[in-house]
Amino acid sequence: MPIEIVSTEAAKAEWGGVMFRSYFFQIMTYLARYINKISKNLIIFSTPAALLLGADPAKADININMFDEGSNLKVVTSGSLSELGSQRNGFTCGSAGVLYLIDGIICTGPDEDRARSYAINGPTRLSESADVFYSSPYPNVSGLTFNIWGAAQEYVIDPDYTLGQPFLGSATFSNTSLADLGFTTPGLVATWTINGTSESIKLFVGQEVPGPLPLLGAGAAFGWSRRLRRRISTPWITPPQA
Repeated sequence: MPIEIVSTEAAKAEWGGVMFRSYFFQIMTYLARYINKISKNLIIFSTPAALLLGADPAKADININMFDEGSNLKVVTSGSLSELGSQRNGFTCGSAGVLYLIDGIICTGPDEDRARSYAINGPTRLSESADVFYSSPYPNVSGLTFNIWGAAQEYVIDPDYTLGQPFLGSATFSNTSLADLGFTTPGLVATWTINGTSESIKLFVGQEVPGPLPLLGAGAAFGWSRRLRRRISTPWITPPQA
């Protein structure tokens, strides 16, 4: 069997090339990981800052958005509060999601018996024609509890909610529509003021709830963060093949 003889200089050159590629690969791998770590921190810290743009620090609102989603009706409660108002005794809806508009009752999120209620001032009825009790099964609700009872002039907010933080809860009512509830014109339907505060609760039907950021700006910020993470997570270096 023939034996290949390699000179010392050639062996050193080949070994040096292997070592250089190995060190180069390690350095670039560490660099990619470091940039990936920084990008995650930038995304985490940029999100709250973006949400604060355009927000009014002196006033906060809770918005209830009611809209058709396929053959179902969806109710989303969102926004934030910095004050709760005058405390009342509290009430529960008896179900995870409830609509009884002739008494001005809207309940989203899970049913919560620990919650206290707070006084409001506004409409007592939301529909003269919707004298029907709509209940949403527990799997069809999400987020935090929020209940409003127009006839009693009080509302309930989840006891785990922290003032000043974003609020979100929802309920989906199967095979129900805005038309079933007597709503034919989209827009702002009702406004309740929270007693003792400058804040309010608003009900919208058939449209998106106004937010602190323009939709285009929020979408651009979200898209930018996703593209950045995708670029960082893509391998920059292909390890040397044996």
